[in-house]
Amino acid sequence: MAKLVRVSDETYQKLHEISAHLQLQYKKKTSLNDAIVYLFGVRDKMVSRALSRPAPEAQKPASSDPMKSFSLHYKGFVKPE
Repeated sequence: MAKLVRVSDETYQKLHEISAHLQLQYKKKTSLNDAIVYLFGVRDKMVSRALSRPAPEAQKPASSDPMKSFSLHYKGFVKPE
């Protein structure tokens, strides 16, 4: 069942470029729907890769005193009297 989707002129042009690229790659006619399906596939691969990567390690504070990082004197904003 076909649906109407409104896109900007720039998006429409980019979808045509992607469709043309797919047409050259697969050597068959492609539609804007094919371009959108292709983009969904690319997105799914990116999400899958991102989810399969291990989470980055949390960095430990450089100082053992957590208040040092909040101290205005320590940061040099306020000069000690």
